[in-house]
Amino acid sequence: MTPRDVFKLEELLVRLQNDDEIIRIILRQFISDTPRQIAEMQVSVSACDHEAVRILAHTIKGAAATVAGNELSFLASAIEQAAKSGKMEKAGGPLRDLPNAFSRFLQEVIRTGFYSGATSDNFQEKSQ
Repeated sequence: MTPRDVFKLEELLVRLQNDDEIIRIILRQFISDTPRQIAEMQVSVSACDHEAVRILAHTIKGAAATVAGNELSFLASAIEQAAKSGKMEKAGGPLRDLPNAFSRFLQEVIRTGFYSGATSDNFQEKSQ
């Protein structure tokens, strides 16, 4: 994956018709929800709860795709497929990479100016 795959702002702008306010709202929700979902997935993996892992991975995959977080969506898809097949050992690498991928995504969003990084509710205006 290249840095451009972490967060594709151009793709998100097109998808959401350049509506900066909607983009900020969706990003804020994603940034707020995803760390909890990743933690829940790690607990579910430890508990060998493949169905919970599958559901959480599917949720992250779709939400990440919505916000143009292609790396996150790719990793979550690999985890979802492993959980579906019952071969959780195939999810080891993607599961280890997911928290770091989220950190890279967050840094790219901050870099674009759509998120300040101070708190999940503190957004700054996108630079013109």
